[in-house]
Amino acid sequence: MLLMRDRKIIAKIIIKEFGGTKNTAIHCGLAPTSVSDWKTKGMPKAWVRHFEILRPDLFTDCMDSNDPIMNRDKD
Repeated sequence: MLLMRDRKIIAKIIIKEFGGTKNTAIHCGLAPTSVSDWKTKGMPKAWVRHFEILRPDLFTDCMDSNDPIMNRDKD
């Protein structure tokens, strides 16, 4: 299960890797305020999955193998 804490961490990593809130928002077709909310509310699960497919390297390189994100059920 993907925890809210984990979705906040993922959001911060993704936003940094995509060059900031504005660039991430452009990629996603969202308002920058919506993407900025991810930092405090956590990234929605559908977007986590999107970035997991798009940039799996961020999930394997940035997360410890014992992290719940890497060991959660993919269902």
